[in-house]
Amino acid sequence: MESIEATIILTQGEMVNHYSIAAIGFFTATFTIAGEKNSSPVIPVSINSVETHQISENLVRIIQYNMELEPKLDIEMFTAPGMDFKQLQSIQEIDLGKEKINFANSSGTYIEGISVEDTMIHFDIDHYYLEGGSIAISCQIKVAQEIGTPKCVEKE
Repeated sequence: MESIEATIILTQGEMVNHYSIAAIGFFTATFTIAGEKNSSPVIPVSINSVETHQISENLVRIIQYNMELEPKLDIEMFTAPGMDFKQLQSIQEIDLGKEKINFANSSGTYIEGISVEDTMIHFDIDHYYLEGGSIAISCQIKVAQEIGTPKCVEKE
């Protein structure tokens, strides 16, 4: 606002200098904005995807990590509509009854096909053992007042 009023009072020769100063300011601002694009990303590189679903009266966020960088699946629960944090379930291993499958202790563990139906989160896992071989697993988690533990079975 001050620069507009000053422009009215200045003579034509002085206006050129004023516009030159304004141009320098514009280019400086442009380079500053361009420089900010090179800053670190908001979502870490270790995250593959983030999904948000409404389950009952809660909002549930499913965070799928790049399993090679950070082998885990996070499920967060928030109250709706206030978005107050309620619970975090970080899944880094699952129990099949006969054995525990640790995501980090493998040649690769990959989460496939995450879906939400009513109050259940469904996902499939392909787990490759360090010593060779693999197993296909199907899991589901019940979400009610809190996030349940994964119930998993070997797929046939």
